[in-house]
Amino acid sequence: MLGKNPPTLAQIAAAAGVSSMAVSYALRGKAHVAAATRARILQVADRLGYRPDPTLTHLMRYVRSRRIRRTQANLGVLMMGGESHYAQRLIAGVEARAEQLGYSIDKIEVAPYLGNPAALTRILRTRGIAGLLLPPCRVPQSLETLLDWSHFCVVAMSYSILAPRFHRVVPHHFHNALVALQHLRARGFERPFFAVDQNIDVRANHAFTGAHAWWAQDARCKLIPPYIAKAGLEGIRPWMNRHRPDALLVSGVASVEESLRAQLSSGALARLGIVVMDHRVGYFRAGIDQKTALIGATAVDSLVSRLHLSESGIPADATVCMIEGSWVEGVVAEGPDTPVLRGARRANK
Repeated sequence: MLGKNPPTLAQIAAAAGVSSMAVSYALRGKAHVAAATRARILQVADRLGYRPDPTLTHLMRYVRSRRIRRTQANLGVLMMGGESHYAQRLIAGVEARAEQLGYSIDKIEVAPYLGNPAALTRILRTRGIAGLLLPPCRVPQSLETLLDWSHFCVVAMSYSILAPRFHRVVPHHFHNALVALQHLRARGFERPFFAVDQNIDVRANHAFTGAHAWWAQDARCKLIPPYIAKAGLEGIRPWMNRHRPDALLVSGVASVEESLRAQLSSGALARLGIVVMDHRVGYFRAGIDQKTALIGATAVDSLVSRLHLSESGIPADATVCMIEGSWVEGVVAEGPDTPVLRGARRANK
């Protein structure tokens, strides 16, 4: 311990036998020094009583962030190809929040670089991109070999990125499912069940089916197993004939307007309470507003804060931030009872 005053970088460097720049990199967690050297520097700094000055740290973060912004393309979104309507809304939220913070967003199509991680890494670094945001993949997959992740700070916006395990900002699917089930129960529906594509089930981290199991136990009713389809909701009719649900909870508008309408008669649809778990503005059915723009904005906030901390690479301990959605009133069932909610009418009898 060097008296009451904390040691300088030069003093730590002299004691550790390295340069002041190496000490600076080590204290900021940068990958410019070997792991063993960084560990030795941190040990020496701790022994000498080094503690970061919070005022100076805040100032340096500001200076570095201003320097980064002058590149005009310091945040990137990796576009996996064929982004869904949900992903498009998510990216719109990203762009709006980035603009508020003074950052620009560079959207990079990854298809031309598949199988060539060095090329993708090089183009990202050439464009001055320090932070990356990952929207959902249509098919859950590993991105471990996509590029050299050690150069970038990364925040994912989906569970569909199976690996590496990055920090994530995602919808609170479990909460959203319980809200939807509770609204159905309040309207008198007693046999609701989830019907989702298996890729959606993974993207929700199996929270829909988990919430349904908990709800059935709490409501003391028979649990109807979810319908997990391989593609869309093909083959759902035999399943419905077997289990006789009175309500369906589906992932989104397309599940109703494309999959269900193609397989069920208008009469069958009219007898069902239908709730969409990703509601779109202007859609007439009831459902859950997942706060998509807020998810994108929060992902930007998370990424920027981590850039200020000079984080990069795959985190040792990944964190998850979940955004709670809210119920959007609308028509729960189609047919003769519209626009009155069929469940509400039945419950009042």
